Amino acid sequence: MFLRPSPPSTVSSAWGSLAGQLVNDHRPTAGNGIRIVHGPNGAVISSADELEPLNFTYQGEYSFSASYDPGDVIFVDPNKTYWDEAGNPLPVCSGSSSLGLPPLCAGLFVCVNQVPPYGYDQTMLTSSIAAAYSTQGQAITGPFCDTFRLYDYNCYWPIMPLIPESYQTTASLDGVTVQANLTYWAPLAPMMLLMTCDSTGTNGTIFVNAIASGSVFNPALLPYS
Repeated sequence: MFLRPSPPSTVSSAWGSLAGQLVNDHRPTAGNGIRIVHGPNGAVISSADELEPLNFTYQGEYSFSASYDPGDVIFVDPNKTYWDEAGNPLPVCSGSSSLGLPPLCAGLFVCVNQVPPYGYDQTMLTSSIAAAYSTQGQAITGPFCDTFRLYDYNCYWPIMPLIPESYQTTASLDGVTVQANLTYWAPLAPMMLLMTCDSTGTNGTIFVNAIASGSVFNPALLPYS
């Protein structure tokens, strides 16, 4: 990055030219959240637009405890076992979890809403942080609460079919309005479970990249209703 300060025209404007020169001497580079566009008339420096398309970043195998940002791509291995926050195994591609939520879907998914890390959840929010705010005479807000894992209101692992937008709603968390039934993962190459039977009558299980025709989300599995 290079700043091209205007030549000083008065004594009072000389500080701007000097500041630009000092910055250039340190050869600064743009950090996260800063966008630089070079053009014929120089460079435009601005903060990055949160709605701007993001590059995909492969993060490897999915981890329930990890945090993810929009654009992160993960692989859910159908041959691995994953556990929820209660320590119960998550079913893969069929059935429902012990909490009555949709099964984990195998395959490739991209994060579309920020997923907080394990432990940064509703219990921490209500038992520690909200109390600390109250002690200082302040109150937590809905957008702040939405940065936590609110297990009573959202499902944070990849699922398929997705929760329709018509089911997205708001809910009350100790009097604070929070978002519920949000989509956190979009499918890139989801897998579905198929059962096979060979010529000897032996049954088998295979996972294929596919979406069953006419498949729709079962509202009985909504995180919040």
